[in-house]
Amino acid sequence: MKLNHLCAALFIGGSASAADAPPPKPRLVDHNGSLMQIMLLPNDGIDIVYQQVRPALWGYAVPGQIAVHGRWRQGVLYATAYVTGRCGPVPYPVSGGEEHGVLVLRGPAPLLDPWSCQVLQWIWSANSVLAFTPVR
Repeated sequence: MKLNHLCAALFIGGSASAADAPPPKPRLVDHNGSLMQIMLLPNDGIDIVYQQVRPALWGYAVPGQIAVHGRWRQGVLYATAYVTGRCGPVPYPVSGGEEHGVLVLRGPAPLLDPWSCQVLQWIWSANSVLAFTPVR
């Protein structure tokens, strides 16, 4: 089974190989205290959206907001993640896959100028490693 199908089975539930089966239900995951949904899209696409935003992000993120949008290619999820904060959602590239039952994505995150919200540079920070742990 290809890694993206394995992740689909682990995170979404059900069989990813049944072409005529109804689409799998979204799977709930925890990301830093926010409850998220992982949803499969056509052509090996994936969206991860906020379902319940943790209190520290109230006013910055809302339920239904996309946190990650990507596509599986050869067993790797290549995606755009969004830093949430005062400057609004700021996109940055991440990639990764399943590690010990957890979807983990990595990539240097934007360091923003606090006044202009312009990207000053790309750095490895707390926003550089994104872990999505299944909620059982």
